[in-house]
Amino acid sequence: MLALSATVVARGRGRVPLSEKTGKALDAEVRKMIVTAHERTTVLLTKHRDSVENVTQLLLDKEVISR
Repeated sequence: MLALSATVVARGRGRVPLSEKTGKALDAEVRKMIVTAHERTTVLLTKHRDSVENVTQLLLDKEVISR
């Protein structure tokens, strides 16, 4: 569960205090955004699984990982 502090950084205004109700509302909106993005990513990766696997194999075959 996400938990916002009692303040949030607002562009150009420094830290702005939040009520608990506002913090919970922001948490809920952020949670919805994350869940939606996760669901969309899962759908896209599933739909394009063959392409993802092809790219993965190409990278494993061609790329060199070194320190």
